[in-house]
Amino acid sequence: MELDFEQGDLTNYYPVEPIQAKLTVNKRVLKISDKVTFEGASLDFDEQVHSLSITGSLPENVVVTYENNDKIYAGEYEVKAKFSIKKTTELEVINEALDINELTAYLVINRVRRSVGVYNEETGEYDAPFTGANIIVKDGVATIVGYNTEVFAVESKAFYDVVTNAPVPEKDLIVGKTYQYEITFRYLDENMENSVRLSLANDNFVVAEPPGE
Repeated sequence: MELDFEQGDLTNYYPVEPIQAKLTVNKRVLKISDKVTFEGASLDFDEQVHSLSITGSLPENVVVTYENNDKIYAGEYEVKAKFSIKKTTELEVINEALDINELTAYLVINRVRRSVGVYNEETGEYDAPFTGANIIVKDGVATIVGYNTEVFAVESKAFYDVVTNAPVPEKDLIVGKTYQYEITFRYLDENMENSVRLSLANDNFVVAEPPGE
């Protein structure tokens, strides 16, 4: 069979327009989620700095920094451990990524209970127990003495009849008679006040003659 081509009709294809495509090369992912853990902690206030830290080992080029860590006073703190890949130079291009960028844990510092001590001449410290001897009654006013006034303040003071338990005003306290006292203190420092519950100082005491009388 003969094919009949017209003169000049020799093209057997159609031209293809240029096609653009985008090549994306993803960063290599470093898996660290199975290498480290970040656990919280609950402990009692002791006036020391407490921190959380990861356990496990990171690749040499991965660093961890902490946010909202290193706490002293009572409270519940959300601490974050943040991971990043460090550069050897400022111009270095990081071609790696991490499978996790941060972990969260909670640091709980619990409030504790303490008693207010009074000055101890033998030790030179405020480590003696509070007693009725630290209550001076003079001219109808009960004054609390012996405690560290740079640390504490007297919040309230109350006196009761030991037989009837009825409240007795300061002005009615009689020398030589026994009463029950209840003294509450507070910290002058707000952080300490929020971290420590001060125990009520209470017991029976005999009203003594004021000094110098």
